[in-house]
Formats: sequence, structure tokens, C-alpha cells
Amino acid sequence: MAFVVAPGAVPAPPPAGSPVTALVVLGGVVAAGRVSWRHLRMYRIGRRPASLVSSVAVGVLGVVPLVFLGGPEFGAAWWLAHGLDIAAVFIACAGIAIAYRADRPLLDVLAPVVVRDPLVALELGLAPEVRAFVEAIGRKDELTRAHVVRVAELSMRVGERARLSPERLRALGLGGLLHDIGKLVVPDAVLQKPGQLDADERAVIQTHTTEGARMLERASEALRPVAPLVRWHHERHDGTGYPDGLTQDGIPLEVGIISVCDAWDAMTTLRHYREGLSPLQASTILREGAGSQWSTRCVELVLSEIAASGPVEIPVLVDLGRNQSVSCACPDALPEALLIA
Repeated sequence: MAFVVAPGAVPAPPPAGSPVTALVVLGGVVAAGRVSWRHLRMYRIGRRPASLVSSVAVGVLGVVPLVFLGGPEFGAAWWLAHGLDIAAVFIACAGIAIAYRADRPLLDVLAPVVVRDPLVALELGLAPEVRAFVEAIGRKDELTRAHVVRVAELSMRVGERARLSPERLRALGLGGLLHDIGKLVVPDAVLQKPGQLDADERAVIQTHTTEGARMLERASEALRPVAPLVRWHHERHDGTGYPDGLTQDGIPLEVGIISVCDAWDAMTTLRHYREGLSPLQASTILREGAGSQWSTRCVELVLSEIAASGPVEIPVLVDLGRNQSVSCACPDALPEALLIA
């Protein structure tokens, strides 16, 4: 506006190749590089094509200003830079147009471009079969649906604290969401029993680990790597868990994180047959079980994350697969002392 009203009042831009130009251009390149890398990370977590398009477009736009560090105006480098600039804009517009033709709302189209939260990136990129699994859990058992959503969110927060790669973080989030998927084949009479389970009923509900893994192994190629996390989330650090009796060296970090988050949520959530424990009580039990029931490292990671950011109260994925039903959470996530009480 100042240039239009009083062009003489606007200082001339610094010449190409000057220190000021170099500082401004390099600052822009660094900023664009960081944004591009962030969108690439969101793509690796959510597998949303729009995030990849954003990463490429921002990266190209970030490189374009390098032409101003030198070279004659209207030279080959100048034309190449502006051609790349236009190409980046067309790439972004093409992505929006394709999504628009697929009848997706504009906010959904733009969400991967502006999103920063890995949880949101994961939700945006969830395959229909994952949403169907969570919806099915909700229809059978609303409390379990809410439970797996909270476990997934806390697990991903802990995974970020542990500096997991985006691919491992994605698997961790999916493992948290689907760790109780095997309960779909557990009879309601067992799953919704208000009191303590007998030995036969416990044997039935323990099959949810192997049944869940079997479901994912039969699902898409993308979900098969998540099957071991589902199969092993009730393994114990001391080797007395199920179904395979793994010990500390054989339990992946992701499994340990899900196991501790599962236990935390099961202990602190109100159930129709018992009151939820306070955070202090739950923390004490987790520390007492560290090295036997749970990995010591995973317990400390989870408790450090909760101390820093608080427990999951209103999850980012709160409406994922929501349905109205009645149920209880997984009793095997609870410490033995609470199961006996």
C-alpha cells in the first residue's frame, strides 16, 4: 500500500549478492526448510498425500529466493526460479482441486497443510478400515472405545518424548487404538461382567490379544506391522505375561509404552464396579511394578509425560468411532493387587 501511495518513500531493495540480501534469503530458506520438514514428518505419521504436497511445495518455494543471491535479472537462473515458484503454486492448487472433486470439505483439505499435532495428522490419515474397527468397538463397548482412544493419545505423547521416528510413532498410535480390537470376538457376558472374572472367563478374555493380532494380520498390508503390538500388549517384563511369555529383551519399546499407558488408564478411570485410583496411587503402583510387570524405562517415560503435560482428559480423537453402549475396560491391564481386591 505504501508503495502505491508514495513509491518514493519506500527504500530500494538491497542489491543482489549484498550481505543484507543474503541474510534475508538464507533466513527464508531455513524457515521454509523447517516448515517443509515438519510437513514431511506429518506425512510420515499420517500418510496424508496433502501433507507430502505441502512439504514439496514449501520446499520449492523456500529454494526459489536463492536466485537473488546473484545472477543477472531475467537470466536463466531468474527464469528457472520463477518457473519453480509458479510450479509450487500449481502443485498446491492441484491438490486442493483433486480433493474438492472428491467432495471433501475445504477444511479437511487444508487441515494437513496447517496441522502441527502428530495426533491430528494420524487421525486425518486413518484408513477407513481403522475407523471401522474403532467404530465397531464403540458399538460393542463404548467404554472400551473411549479407553483405546485415550491410550493411543497418551502412547503417542510418550513416543514423542522417547523421540521415536515418525514411522514408529504412527505404528505406536495405531497399536494404541487397536490394542483391544480382539475384544470384538469376546462374548458380551464376559466382557461386560460387573464382578471379578473366574478362571475360565479370564482364559476367554485373554484370547483378545491373539484374536486382535489375527484380525490385523488379515487386514491391509499397512496394518500388519501393528499386529505384534496388539499381540504382546499383555506381555510382562518378567516373562509371566501372555500369550508368548516374552521377557524384557524380547518386548519392543512400543509394546512397553502401550502396556503402561493401558494400565494407567485402566487404573485411573471410573468403572461401574470400582472407583478410579488417584494419579498418585496409580503412579505409585506403576513404580512398584517397574522391572517386573512393566519396563522401568517405559514407566518413567509415561510418568514424566503425565507430570509434564497432564493425563488425557479430553482426547484429540474424542469423537473417533463414538457410539453409545455399556462396558468395562480391559481387566488385564490392572495390577494383580487390584484384580484380587
